[in-house]
Amino acid sequence: MEKERHMPTDGELADSGGDFLDEFLSEEEEALLDERDRIDSRPGDDPAPPPGLSRFLIELDGSAEEYAARLRAVLGAALDRSVLEGRIDSQVVPRPVPAWFTAACAGDGPVPDFARAGASHYTEAGHGNGWSLDNWLWRFELDCPFRTWSWWDVTHTAPGTLSLWLDAHGEDAFAADDLRWAAYTAGARTVTGPTHHRLPAWRAEPSAGVVG
Repeated sequence: MEKERHMPTDGELADSGGDFLDEFLSEEEEALLDERDRIDSRPGDDPAPPPGLSRFLIELDGSAEEYAARLRAVLGAALDRSVLEGRIDSQVVPRPVPAWFTAACAGDGPVPDFARAGASHYTEAGHGNGWSLDNWLWRFELDCPFRTWSWWDVTHTAPGTLSLWLDAHGEDAFAADDLRWAAYTAGARTVTGPTHHRLPAWRAEPSAGVVG
C-alpha cells in the first residue's frame, strides 16, 4: 500500500510567494515545464521529438470536447502544483483541482454522474478501488519514482473515441493506473492500451479540448 501523503491546499500554494530559485533548471525540471505547456495546447515542432508515442484508446458517451477539457484540467492542476512545489517557476498561477475529481477520489458527497460511472468502470476493469487525492497528486512530484510517462496530447480518433498520447520515453510497459484513474473519472467508458506508434499517427488526428 502506498504511503499516505499530505498535499498543500490550493490556497497554501497561492500564498507560498515567488521566492523560487528557478534560474538553473535540471533536465527533469525543464521536461516538466514542457509537459505542462502541452496540457493547454497542441505540441509544436519539438527540436528533439520523441521517436514514438504510446496511445490509449478512450471510448466515452457524451461530448468528446468536454471530456478532453476535463482531462486536461485535472492533469494541468497536478502539473501546476508540481511546478510550484518544486520551485521551478514562480510565475505559475495554479489552477484548482476540479471539484468533480476531488469528489471522485473521496468516494462520497455530490459526485457527478460521469465521474461516478467512470470510477465504477475503473474498478470493473480490474484496476482496484480508486485513488486518494493525496496519493494521486504525489505521482506528479519530481521525486516520485513511479511515473515514468509524460503527457503528450489527446486527439479525436472516431465518433465516441479519443486517443490519449503519452511519451513513455521508449518503455514498452510502464505504470499508468494514475493516468487511467483520471481518464476514467473524467467520463471514460473504456480505456485500452497502451499501443506504440510513430509520430505520424498522432499528427494525423486533431487535438481535442485545447484552449483557444
